[in-house]
Amino acid sequence: YLKMSNPYYNRHQLSPEKLKSYDAFPIYVPIDQNKKVGESGEAPAVAGIEIRNWKIKSGKSRISSESECDLLARQLQEAATIFDETKTNTKRLNPPEIVYFHAFLTLNYSDGGFIFSFTAREALLEWADAHKYLLCSNPSTNESICNDYRGVSIKKSVDAKLWKSKNDHLNIRVKDEFNYDWTYSTPFVGAASINSSTTNGATTTTWQERDKSGINMAMLTDKSEPILMYDDILLYEDDMHDNGDVQLSVKIRVMPKCFYILMRLFLRVDHVLIRCRDARIFHVFGDKHIYRDLAWREANWNELNQLRLPNEVVAWTHDRCQALVGKLPLVELPSDLSQYSSVDIAHVIGKNDIT
Repeated sequence: YLKMSNPYYNRHQLSPEKLKSYDAFPIYVPIDQNKKVGESGEAPAVAGIEIRNWKIKSGKSRISSESECDLLARQLQEAATIFDETKTNTKRLNPPEIVYFHAFLTLNYSDGGFIFSFTAREALLEWADAHKYLLCSNPSTNESICNDYRGVSIKKSVDAKLWKSKNDHLNIRVKDEFNYDWTYSTPFVGAASINSSTTNGATTTTWQERDKSGINMAMLTDKSEPILMYDDILLYEDDMHDNGDVQLSVKIRVMPKCFYILMRLFLRVDHVLIRCRDARIFHVFGDKHIYRDLAWREANWNELNQLRLPNEVVAWTHDRCQALVGKLPLVELPSDLSQYSSVDIAHVIGKNDIT
């Protein structure tokens, strides 16, 4: 019952007394969202911590209900649709089989001056938006002319390729609206926004490209520093009709001097493709910059032997392959994303410095 009713149940977090010694404090919320803290008579849930002007909250979620999935499907459909004077281009998009609709990670600086968030809805809307550029079809083959946009492309399973060859022989064409990226390979790397009331109406941030990583690995691996808070949040997953596996998750670690986030999309299309997309975000408290490192890796199945990697499906299950994904070759990022980048928080919220 506790696990089903309390989305904050499985977070690692120090006790309030220990947090206080690091000038950090727990953030409480009522388990019953319709009541205020303490109003229901039961102990409130701990949703995260407050440290150095940052409010960091996370929560897990039950699997989405049918009505929530229907709502999300309509939103994805709208995001992927182009309306013009002559016609409407659309894709019939469906959400993943399992969406944790209310799972989230949010980092709020200076009471909303700068907000970083990670949700399934944000990730899937960015995935859906890319389909606007996968709509133009070759009428003779019904294949998308633009077959890749921001890392979103239409992959086929081994069985789908076989059926396509049979359909081509029988001159049967699948309508273009049903061709979409069923791997849910979103280019989403986190949503950064600004409170427009503090920035003269601005609501978005600009990440500046860097020539090297800004992540301080020595600070992250310093075992003398305790972990004040740790959480691992699953946003969505799908077994692709028993043809593989895709998962999008985000992890956060908060230490006395910094926080570190890893968002990972892992994809396996059996006997076709292995893909791993990592976004790492790092910030030292008091530094005006947030640093972001991106690494997209993938390999076709027939390349695994040449890369001296296992080609058995069981070796690439999500819980077994964590040590292998770093050996996959890097692939090119979309033109609007940089391998290394940073954002100046002080600048975007209109302050000379931050604390």
